Amino acid sequence: MLDNDYQIARAFLGLKEDMPPAFYRKLLTLDDPQGARLPRVFELSQEIFDALRPQLTLADLTSFIQAYQRTSSLTNAELWALPSMLRLVCIERLFFAFSAIEADLAHRYVLPRHGKRRHLRPC
Repeated sequence: MLDNDYQIARAFLGLKEDMPPAFYRKLLTLDDPQGARLPRVFELSQEIFDALRPQLTLADLTSFIQAYQRTSSLTNAELWALPSMLRLVCIERLFFAFSAIEADLAHRYVLPRHGKRRHLRPC
């Protein structure tokens, strides 16, 4: 991870540029049991990552989104945010994998629980 920290920093910078606060606030949210309001597209991205890993292909992603939209339509903003949210989920999962190896890494971040998942927030 340390050898590729510049890649992670670049990914975070891209997220910051692609998801300005005003845009982020416009995304539809879902309540979780602890009262957090997370974007619906973030939760969807987690489900996509879980269902399609280890390899996420465009065809599989398209099929997943089409199946989801049979029951609930995504907004244009959510579709626009989807690549960024998938990137965020990948970064989170990478962080948690490394923190399992290096416990000290997890102590530098607040890791609140949201249901079964943990979301990364710097202290």
